[in-house]
Amino acid sequence: MNGRNILIFIMAIILLSILGCSQSNDSTKENDETQVAENTDAELKIAITSQPTTLDVHTTGDALTRDVAIHIYETLITLNADYQPVPMLAESVEKSEDGKTYTFKLREGVQFHNGKEMKAEDVLASMNRWKERSTIAQEHLHDAAFETQDDYTVVLQLQNPRLDLLDLLAGQDFFPAIMPKEIIEDAGDDFVKEYVGTGPFQFVDWLQDQYVHLARFDDYTFDDSPADGLAGKKEALVKDLYFYKTQDPSTLLTGLQTGEFDIAYSIAFDHYDQVKNDPNFNVYSAYFGTMNLVYNKKEGLFSDVKMRQAVNAALNASDIMLGAFASEELYGFGSSYMNEKVVNWYSEAGQEGFNQNNTEKAKQLLEEAGYNGEEITLLSNRDIPYHYDIAVIVQEQLNQLGMNVNLEVFDWAAHIERRDDPDYWDIVTAGINYPAVPSTLVSLAPNWPGWTDDTKIAGLLEEIISSDSLSEGKEKWDELQGYAWTEYVPFTQFGSVPIIMAAKSSIEGLQVMDRPIMMPLWNTKVNEE
Repeated sequence: MNGRNILIFIMAIILLSILGCSQSNDSTKENDETQVAENTDAELKIAITSQPTTLDVHTTGDALTRDVAIHIYETLITLNADYQPVPMLAESVEKSEDGKTYTFKLREGVQFHNGKEMKAEDVLASMNRWKERSTIAQEHLHDAAFETQDDYTVVLQLQNPRLDLLDLLAGQDFFPAIMPKEIIEDAGDDFVKEYVGTGPFQFVDWLQDQYVHLARFDDYTFDDSPADGLAGKKEALVKDLYFYKTQDPSTLLTGLQTGEFDIAYSIAFDHYDQVKNDPNFNVYSAYFGTMNLVYNKKEGLFSDVKMRQAVNAALNASDIMLGAFASEELYGFGSSYMNEKVVNWYSEAGQEGFNQNNTEKAKQLLEEAGYNGEEITLLSNRDIPYHYDIAVIVQEQLNQLGMNVNLEVFDWAAHIERRDDPDYWDIVTAGINYPAVPSTLVSLAPNWPGWTDDTKIAGLLEEIISSDSLSEGKEKWDELQGYAWTEYVPFTQFGSVPIIMAAKSSIEGLQVMDRPIMMPLWNTKVNEE
């Protein structure tokens, strides 16, 4: 082969290589485009342990209602990944110098699922109904007045300034969803008859005791800022969401393994290792709140603070949590009443009162209280296994101290009925959900079982609310939590309890956060397996 022919041969090889690469790249691009198209038509089948009580979020703090409804409804203000309040349907918020007037400028062009544009009249109707129906709004914002200024401006007037006002409006228990005015008017004093919001998914169907079906809302007008908790960009990357009621833990696990479900909202702790070690799944933990021993402070033995201090000093929280959950991977451990991820309110104040395991101190306090072997009724239930396991360990620890503890166990409904009756029990196992702000921590409320009716706690909560700055409010919260742990002792906290969730490894973009946010399913896509 002469030099000219060699040059032609080399050029031909290069040309073929270029053509080959080009075809390969075009093919890959076509495959990628095909995959994206296929993924946008995908559906997610989610197993949940029960069905929601309703999807009328103004009327209930039910966790499953919230977990489904956050895909349908949006609020003026929402929570970012640090659990801080930020605008959502409000484009901006202005607060007056005296802190009593808030002006919300609404985003324009936001569409409801029924095709109507959201305007101030819808926000006014929604917020007024929320004020009337939500127990949180009734307790904290009964004196608030909403009014419209124009089609895209709503004003909130308070009698007194509140440091936590925006936190309350961003709250996810009984959350203030914005709905069309006519749907609210049609509901009257009843539940809303149509579930229409502005979220990335719209309600399609609810087959009782089987599933709730939501579908992508193609006209959703999302915020283009980066996704951040419940704020920012929310894009429906799948076509349908099906939330299937699946109460039996074994059925849930089998359904996940066979592909009947793509996501499971609550894996039984007994199945944790099995799912964790399966390469077909990704496993997530999200803390919903804390596990506690609550004292009946309204009447009986534990209306005496020294009795509460004695039990709190005696209990070994490390042994209690490990005994109930078997693995340190399955629980959190700490003294803060607020989730550590709630950056504005996390506190370590009073931690010297946590997990003391000090029997000598406990015996001295029992003597000072004049305890003489009277029977103590410990109330618990078997429906939530770790409630029962914790109760058994608490009973054993206190009996070893010389206390006479009688454990009474019921099903969940009977347990709740008796828990509400101060004549029935002395101490009770209780889970307490994490709030986004201290003022809504139910265990510090005088009307919640345990009946924390204390002048200093009430006064400090009021000072927190009326503080001029977050730093001032945080100082008061530190003081309150320190006082609660070391002096008043409304309850004894053992640790944080997770919900274990699992998803197929083909699912990407899943955002899992602690309560009160949990697992929003926008920005989540399904890859080909």
